[in-house]
Parts: sequence; C-alpha cells; structure tokens
Amino acid sequence: MNCLEYALGFWKKNRMYQIYYNSDHVVNLPSGSRAIGFLPIEEFGYEHMRDSFDLNDEAKETLKLYFNEA
Repeated sequence: MNCLEYALGFWKKNRMYQIYYNSDHVVNLPSGSRAIGFLPIEEFGYEHMRDSFDLNDEAKETLKLYFNEA
C-alpha cells in the first residue's frame, strides 16, 4: 500500500479530512489546514494523482469520489 492509497482509505472513513501532497508524499490533515510544502491534491488534478501512483482498483474509485466531492 502506498501513501495515496492509505490517505484515500483514511479519507473515506474521515471525510472531515483533506488530502495534501508535496510531489513526494501524501498526508491527511483536517480540512482547511496548512502544512509547509504541501498542497491539496486538487491543485495537482485528478489525472496527475492517478498517474503518479500505482493504485489498486478500490483506491482508483475512491480517488474519483474524492475529486467529485472536492
């Protein structure tokens, strides 16, 4: 499991969190938070996130859901 798969699973259970990325690592933070060097994954776009990680089928579906709800 990679960090995006983990973050998506965490988000699916805790929707008050948002997923952030720094072009190397993905983390979950409460919505509206800021972390130095991290941006919300929406700033990178769905295609970039999908293509940057080797995601299992469940994570791919959750990523679509995340971007549809963002």
